Amino acid sequence: MIVKIYIDESGTHGSPVVILGGWVGRLGEWASFDEKWKRLLRRESLSYFHSKEMRNGKNEFKGWPHLRKRNFMSNASRLALKGLSFGFTITVKMDEYKKYYIGEERLKGVMIDSSYGLCFRYCLGIVTTLAIEHYNCKDLDVHFVLESGHKNLGDAERIFHEVRETNWPAPEVQKVKGTLRTILSGDKKKYPGLQIADVNAYSAFQYETRDNNLELVSLPNESTVQAAKKIQKVPIFHLPLSQSTLTQFRGLLLEQLEEKRGRRKAVI
Repeated sequence: MIVKIYIDESGTHGSPVVILGGWVGRLGEWASFDEKWKRLLRRESLSYFHSKEMRNGKNEFKGWPHLRKRNFMSNASRLALKGLSFGFTITVKMDEYKKYYIGEERLKGVMIDSSYGLCFRYCLGIVTTLAIEHYNCKDLDVHFVLESGHKNLGDAERIFHEVRETNWPAPEVQKVKGTLRTILSGDKKKYPGLQIADVNAYSAFQYETRDNNLELVSLPNESTVQAAKKIQKVPIFHLPLSQSTLTQFRGLLLEQLEEKRGRRKAVI
């Protein structure tokens, strides 16, 4: 079974919170969704959707009143909830990222993930695990599509290949690793999947900042598909990087550093 995960970001330009939003669907689900999405855009006389342009009333969104924006977001959400498998948002607060992951003393000799990269690392593990549970398929091929042009896109690509090539024996890591196939980037204007991912990222950003809230649907904290489905048939998972999770990620950096130091001593 081929599964595509489209991801967009919000808040990575000096914001107090960084967010990845996305949707997960089978290849057939995406093909059907793409056609419906294009029809929605045509009805609204739009060539594509970009949350920042809508928020600022620029380009094709010029003159749109608040009610029209709300209705568009509601219709966009309805299409995804009817046609895709599940959605998600990954969030990290920058002050907590700096305090619990970067730390007072920045580690040297190991690769430090950017806030965008760390969100993607978390997404790679937890969202892929949710997909494995949701589809319950032995032969699951997972493909990621991210928006091109982001300054930290290379960070996500590095992390993807790092996980694909890892020899870490933990069963849950090997299970995720076995599903990973490709990571691609594309122009949001050409990919409806990236545009509906933008809807999630934008909604989550407003949810986090309480800024003129256009929240679309409930964002359950449950980390299992079955638990979330009791709240909403097609769930959208709200998956923040907690202080403890950030501390665990920093702990992994310390382990890598100690391992490198041990190898150097052995050579000497």
